[in-house]
Amino acid sequence: MPVSAVQPSMKKRDGRLVSRAALEEMRLMA
Repeated sequence: MPVSAVQPSMKKRDGRLVSRAALEEMRLMA
């Protein structure tokens, strides 16, 4: 998932669970 799609989800959702998932996705991509 592109970061552009993850950023809006962070604002909509708690931001805590999403931020964790985003970090994990960034790790997989990197």
